[in-house]
Amino acid sequence: MTVNISKKDFERYFIKPSKTIYPLSGWKIFITGECEEDSTLIKFLLEEIVMNYGLSWKLSKEESFEVRNKKKLNQFKACTIYFPFSLIKEGKQIEVVELISSSLKKGNYNKDLNIFGAKKIRNSIYYRYDCDIPMMEGGFSREDYLKHYKKSSSNFNIKNNKDLF
Repeated sequence: MTVNISKKDFERYFIKPSKTIYPLSGWKIFITGECEEDSTLIKFLLEEIVMNYGLSWKLSKEESFEVRNKKKLNQFKACTIYFPFSLIKEGKQIEVVELISSSLKKGNYNKDLNIFGAKKIRNSIYYRYDCDIPMMEGGFSREDYLKHYKKSSSNFNIKNNKDLF
């Protein structure tokens, strides 16, 4: 499935503090929230971790929350962090999640809201696999990622793909 969102719409709905770093693993985590103010706090609490680990991320703006609330689907995605293949290869995903969880706790952030099609790993932190084929050796290039991206389903992972945690 190819992802089609115009740059104008993307900028209307999301804040993207960093460029996407390829190759991607296909795994991503979500930090839950209810409004742009939550996204702003999350950015403040996690920016150093995201930069130190070379992660890609996006944060929801108010319009994004409003659109999702109307659809009653995934309305609580305040932040999405994409794991690069290198992070998974080095086995650092648990380390990163622990640092994120610790930073959220230190900032007294706890908005533990459900994300459809994602699995909870810590308070306010959920994860899912994004692609329709198992993780590729070497990761997904931009073209491969867009080609194999799949929308949220009721399952956080696909058959024959090893669970990240």
